[in-house]
Amino acid sequence: MIFVSGASVRPAPGTSTPLALLGVVLLLASCGADRQAAMPAAAPPPSVAQQDPLGRFVGSMPPGQAGTVMLADGRTTEARVVRAYAAASGRDCREVILGAGTAGQARLLCQSEGQWVAARPLLLGSGALRP
Repeated sequence: MIFVSGASVRPAPGTSTPLALLGVVLLLASCGADRQAAMPAAAPPPSVAQQDPLGRFVGSMPPGQAGTVMLADGRTTEARVVRAYAAASGRDCREVILGAGTAGQARLLCQSEGQWVAARPLLLGSGALRP
């Protein structure tokens, strides 16, 4: 601790306690106003009405859910959302298995500008089938 001799808790001569308190309140209020202005606005919720049927499926299903999806080439296949996670980039991502059984193909889709787009897995083995 540092002690200063001769220091007093009394306000400076010519200053009243209510005036000093008013100054402190105004100072704190101005600090809070700056912090609120500096905070970024919340992003609008992503659009669910994407053109891609697989993107709509991924955006509407929680992990573990399966369903039938028509792919971009017109084929219909079974799809199952395996897991959902937040990537290091801050985007929401979903791993999906297309096809049934062990013949399924793993795909990774991440949300970008309100739409689900195909992404490349960063870890080896992340495209393997999971139970």
